[in-house]
Amino acid sequence: MQAEDQLLTIAQVSTRLKISREQVDRFIKSGRLVAYDMGSGQQHHWRIAESDLRAFLNSRQSSAPEQVKKPPAKSLKTSRFLDRYLKTKFEQ
Repeated sequence: MQAEDQLLTIAQVSTRLKISREQVDRFIKSGRLVAYDMGSGQQHHWRIAESDLRAFLNSRQSSAPEQVKKPPAKSLKTSRFLDRYLKTKFEQ
Protein backbone atom coordinates (compact mmCIF):
# COMPACT_ATOMS: atom_id res chain seq x y z
CA MET A 1 0.00 0.00 0.00
CA GLN A 2 1.29 3.43 -0.93
CA ALA A 3 0.80 6.58 1.16
CA GLU A 4 -1.40 8.33 -1.43
CA ASP A 5 -3.68 5.29 -1.95
CA GLN A 6 -7.38 5.59 -1.40
CA LEU A 7 -8.86 2.70 0.57
CA LEU A 8 -11.86 1.09 -1.10
CA THR A 9 -14.65 -0.99 0.41
CA ILE A 10 -15.69 -4.37 -0.95
CA ALA A 11 -18.78 -2.71 -2.42
CA GLN A 12 -16.67 -0.13 -4.29
CA VAL A 13 -14.33 -2.83 -5.66
CA SER A 14 -17.24 -5.02 -6.75
CA THR A 15 -18.81 -2.05 -8.55
CA ARG A 16 -15.53 -1.19 -10.32
CA LEU A 17 -14.91 -4.77 -11.40
CA LYS A 18 -18.59 -5.50 -12.12
CA ILE A 19 -18.56 -8.65 -10.00
CA SER A 20 -20.43 -9.64 -6.85
CA ARG A 21 -19.33 -8.68 -3.36
CA GLU A 22 -19.07 -12.38 -2.58
CA GLN A 23 -16.55 -12.84 -5.39
CA VAL A 24 -14.41 -9.98 -4.03
CA ASP A 25 -14.62 -11.58 -0.58
CA ARG A 26 -13.44 -14.91 -2.05
CA PHE A 27 -10.46 -13.19 -3.70
CA ILE A 28 -9.54 -11.66 -0.33
CA LYS A 29 -9.94 -14.91 1.63
CA SER A 30 -7.89 -16.85 -0.94
CA GLY A 31 -5.07 -14.29 -0.69
CA ARG A 32 -5.26 -13.29 -4.34
CA LEU A 33 -6.42 -9.75 -3.45
CA VAL A 34 -4.64 -7.94 -0.61
CA ALA A 35 -7.02 -6.32 1.86
CA TYR A 36 -6.72 -4.70 5.28
CA ASP A 37 -9.13 -5.53 8.10
CA MET A 38 -10.29 -2.32 9.78
CA GLY A 39 -12.84 -4.12 11.94
CA SER A 40 -12.67 -5.14 15.54
CA GLY A 41 -13.42 -8.50 17.11
CA GLN A 42 -15.67 -10.71 14.99
CA GLN A 43 -16.61 -7.87 12.60
CA HIS A 44 -14.54 -7.60 9.41
CA HIS A 45 -14.44 -4.28 7.61
CA TRP A 46 -12.14 -4.97 4.67
CA ARG A 47 -10.44 -2.13 2.81
CA ILE A 48 -8.51 -2.55 -0.42
CA ALA A 49 -5.82 -0.06 -1.44
CA GLU A 50 -6.03 1.16 -5.04
CA SER A 51 -2.43 0.07 -5.69
CA ASP A 52 -3.27 -3.46 -4.45
CA LEU A 53 -6.32 -3.52 -6.72
CA ARG A 54 -4.16 -2.48 -9.70
CA ALA A 55 -1.62 -5.21 -8.85
CA PHE A 56 -4.42 -7.77 -8.65
CA LEU A 57 -5.80 -6.70 -12.04
CA ASN A 58 -2.32 -6.74 -13.63
CA SER A 59 -1.67 -10.26 -12.33
CA ARG A 60 -4.96 -11.46 -13.81
CA GLN A 61 -4.24 -9.86 -17.19
CA SER A 62 -0.75 -11.34 -17.40
CA SER A 63 -2.09 -14.85 -16.73
CA ALA A 64 -4.93 -14.61 -19.27
CA PRO A 65 -2.87 -15.26 -22.45
CA GLU A 66 -1.65 -18.59 -21.06
CA GLN A 67 -5.22 -19.77 -20.73
CA VAL A 68 -6.09 -18.65 -24.25
CA LYS A 69 -3.14 -20.52 -25.78
CA LYS A 70 -4.49 -23.92 -24.72
CA PRO A 71 -6.72 -25.30 -27.48
CA PRO A 72 -9.86 -27.07 -26.37
CA ALA A 73 -9.96 -30.85 -26.75
CA LYS A 74 -12.60 -30.63 -29.47
CA SER A 75 -10.28 -28.67 -31.75
CA LEU A 76 -7.59 -31.34 -31.33
CA LYS A 77 -10.01 -34.01 -32.54
CA THR A 78 -11.00 -31.82 -35.45
CA SER A 79 -7.35 -31.24 -36.23
CA ARG A 80 -6.62 -34.99 -36.24
CA PHE A 81 -9.58 -35.61 -38.51
CA LEU A 82 -8.43 -32.87 -40.86
CA ASP A 83 -4.87 -34.25 -40.87
CA ARG A 84 -6.13 -37.73 -41.82
CA TYR A 85 -8.42 -36.31 -44.48
CA LEU A 86 -5.67 -34.22 -46.08
CA LYS A 87 -3.21 -37.10 -45.90
CA THR A 88 -5.56 -39.46 -47.76
CA LYS A 89 -6.54 -36.77 -50.24
CA PHE A 90 -2.99 -35.85 -51.24
CA GLU A 91 -1.47 -39.33 -51.13
CA GLN A 92 -3.62 -40.50 -54.05
